[in-house]
Amino acid sequence: MTKPIVKLVSEWTNFEDHYPGADIQSFCRYILSRPDAKAKKPRSETIGQLARIIGRLSSAYALYHRAAIEGMKLPASDSFY
Repeated sequence: MTKPIVKLVSEWTNFEDHYPGADIQSFCRYILSRPDAKAKKPRSETIGQLARIIGRLSSAYALYHRAAIEGMKLPASDSFY
């Protein structure tokens, strides 16, 4: 099994053969633009994850809010609406 650093140096050598005089920034762009680079999550997954987090935060807020209001003899926040 080849170590990652050896693979990186080999990739740099191959890149330099195809693009002589290229700098490290160009090499990084080349590596990141390849199809086998780690794929990003689709936008819909990211939005779904954000919605779940917001839902959990809202539930936690409601729980702690009810607990805080309970001892004050104030009406529940739902009665306001």
